Amino acid sequence: MDESPLETLRRTAALARLRLDDAEAQGLSRDVAAILAHFQALAALDVAGVVPTLGGTPLEDVKRADEPRPCMRRDALLANAPDPRDAFLGVPKTLETDA
Repeated sequence: MDESPLETLRRTAALARLRLDDAEAQGLSRDVAAILAHFQALAALDVAGVVPTLGGTPLEDVKRADEPRPCMRRDALLANAPDPRDAFLGVPKTLETDA
């Protein structure tokens, strides 16, 4: 499928259900063109003798046994908290409500 970077961007935005105005689409289409050029350069590489890998290191996930143990005392935990509130951890508000 030979389409312009702008057409690719608009099709991808539609699939992702993103609304882009003309100015946003024009600006992002330059980025899409650069990304597609990188992929074309990668596609041109000869990787016939390269063994596929899933990861670069042979590390394994190390897990500890899931055994019950005493939890941290509340006063010790709150002593290190940046914003203790009434025996709880204070955190910034993340959702706006109309209530």
